Amino acid sequence: MYLKKGAGRRAMWFIRHGTRMHSTGFAEGDRSAAEEVFDAYCVGGRFKADRGEPGHFTSPDTIYFVTCDHPDFPIKIGITSDVAARIRALKVALPYGVVLLASVPGDLDQEQLWHVQFAEQRLQGEWFSRSDRLMDAIKLRARQEHERRKIIKELTS
Repeated sequence: MYLKKGAGRRAMWFIRHGTRMHSTGFAEGDRSAAEEVFDAYCVGGRFKADRGEPGHFTSPDTIYFVTCDHPDFPIKIGITSDVAARIRALKVALPYGVVLLASVPGDLDQEQLWHVQFAEQRLQGEWFSRSDRLMDAIKLRARQEHERRKIIKELTS
């Protein structure tokens, strides 16, 4: 855990995971509460208070693939705990309409495997040049997830 203070803001506790920083939602004086969030994070659980309250934290659990409605626009391979919110944020930042190609369950390690597998196509950060190989892999993973959900639905009906 790290104590991080932005300019003109109070110090907050953060969890560092690789290159990512996740806010615990707790200020410097609430270390014990921040440690509870950290413990939940370490065991892969989800510590989730009501949104907007201190301690609201959800582990990223969905890998998403997005592009823009423009020929040959790159593809972003990212991870989030809230795909809809992530798409809304991207719509503000990108110059064309955002297209969600697929979203599938996954963790940070699985997302990194995608990044490694397509490293030669990496443009910058999580953006990759569009190719038939990448598009085919995304379509295959989306079909697999669709079939998995279908089987689960049949078994639980």
